[in-house]
Amino acid sequence: MSMDTLFPSTFKKRWLRPIKQWVYRLFEVKSGILLSQSVVDVSVSEATRDNAPPHITQARGMESGLPVSSEEFQRRTRQGNRLYQMHLDNQLVSWGWVAGAGSRIGILHDLYLTVPEGALYIWDCVTIPEYRGRGCFPRLLEGILCAHRPTSTLALVAVDVRNGASRRALVKAGFRPGFTYISVRTLGLGLFSIAFKGRNVGRAQPWFDAIGQ
Repeated sequence: MSMDTLFPSTFKKRWLRPIKQWVYRLFEVKSGILLSQSVVDVSVSEATRDNAPPHITQARGMESGLPVSSEEFQRRTRQGNRLYQMHLDNQLVSWGWVAGAGSRIGILHDLYLTVPEGALYIWDCVTIPEYRGRGCFPRLLEGILCAHRPTSTLALVAVDVRNGASRRALVKAGFRPGFTYISVRTLGLGLFSIAFKGRNVGRAQPWFDAIGQ
């Protein structure tokens, strides 16, 4: 007997779909990957050398086109975050935030990372839609890493497991996967989180606490 015979489409629309949506709301499961790269070893890629270099700078103030309010921009900068921007053809096309050593970063649900000494954490990177697929993100990452070579030795970044495009761009820029983490919560409260690499599995927070030690 087929599933369509057991569960007619009207039954699935009226009952199964709402139940499925309720379960997803009740139990929120998310996963990500922490990646890292040695800042000391970073070098400008052939693609960047062969083309006109983009203009990558640290933002000194709020610029139009950013998907954050002026209040949010000020809040992030007061917390010690710095915004790096990439311009092409005199247009803001890509940007990303950088948190320095000592910053406490919310990774996922109740998971946190304290950026260790000599490290930086890159987060909330965006490329505008019309410039995606043109290598802007890897070049932005290269610019950020090159700017931190005098003061940092390690760059960290976390990415959603489902975000294949960002993962490929990070690998292209030289980042390597560290470990994968999964977090489950219900009604806003964390149930549990685990991290694993190969056959090694454990509670996720101690893995983040051990970075840089």
